[in-house]
Amino acid sequence: MSRRDNFYKTISREKTDTPPYFLSMCSDLVHEFKQKYGDIDYRDEFDIPIREVFIGPTRLDIKERFKDWTDDMPPGCEINEWGVGMQRGGTAHFYKMLHPLAGRLTAEDIEALPFPDFTADYRWESVKEQIAELKSRDYIAMSGIYGGADSGLGGGTIPAFIDIFESSWYLCGLEEMLMAMYSEPETAGLLLDRMTAFKEEIAVKWAAAGADIIVYGDDVGTQRSLMMSGDMWREFLKPRLARVIKAAKDVNPGVVIFYHSDGNIMEIIPDLIEAGVEILNPVQPECMDPVEVAELYGGRVSFWGTIGTQTTFPYGSPGDIRSICGEMINTVGKNGGLIIAPTHILEPDVPFENVEAFVSFVRDGV
Repeated sequence: MSRRDNFYKTISREKTDTPPYFLSMCSDLVHEFKQKYGDIDYRDEFDIPIREVFIGPTRLDIKERFKDWTDDMPPGCEINEWGVGMQRGGTAHFYKMLHPLAGRLTAEDIEALPFPDFTADYRWESVKEQIAELKSRDYIAMSGIYGGADSGLGGGTIPAFIDIFESSWYLCGLEEMLMAMYSEPETAGLLLDRMTAFKEEIAVKWAAAGADIIVYGDDVGTQRSLMMSGDMWREFLKPRLARVIKAAKDVNPGVVIFYHSDGNIMEIIPDLIEAGVEILNPVQPECMDPVEVAELYGGRVSFWGTIGTQTTFPYGSPGDIRSICGEMINTVGKNGGLIIAPTHILEPDVPFENVEAFVSFVRDGV
């Protein structure tokens, strides 16, 4: 069976001989891969059937664009396309964020803050061709999420990711965003509305370019529960998510809607399905039981992930990887509907033999 047929049968909840699979590695693991396999793309070596596509880099002068917003940021702090200061931390590719709207979450400043030019035509010049080329080679083309300078997939790749809550709080800080949603809902709504309209434009671009999968998401879960009440999520985020999903579906009804949130989001899974989500990611086993989730919702949505990057990948053995992958395929994926994958990008604490064990099992069955 072709890769594309296998993927589409899987998300239609039809059982196939082997489920589609995916993984993404941080730069440390990419370096380890290249030491062993040579200077080749690990996605090709591992024959990963789903490939990310990215828009081109900006031509704007970021420092000049945000000069009135970043005066108080410390020396050496990198400013990204949102005007968010990125101060490198001491662990792998993690950064401390410095927020341009922190302490100034007003209607005037929300309207005045420059947004990235992600929707500029020049940034999409090659996207349609990249997608068509991947399809011609029997790959599934997905809007990018995990790429970037630290991924080993080539510096300068830009994820035009469709989130609403996360991009909004990046601008003002998580605590300030949550407080505004509670005590200043009109102000919070202004920022979320501006972000929603912007993300609608991006969704339309991906759909028009022919992407098979558009990646949406917002991390709204903690290890135990939602980070806000379910009612607050339904008030502020569900209708805006549904609106951005509809924008893509209006252009291409067949595009597949993938939604990411780490943590325990059990309370809102029915709402996500109602909003139009077709693939739920990552079904984090440290927070939710993937088998229970599949039993409750497997007839209505497909699942991507289930193999823990907090537990199994860093601390398990190759045998554990094979055993848990087999268990997930035979339970969560017993009726199709499973793209098996790590629940996030694989970090430096993952032994490389565990990466190889995952690939050999899901690709070759050994």
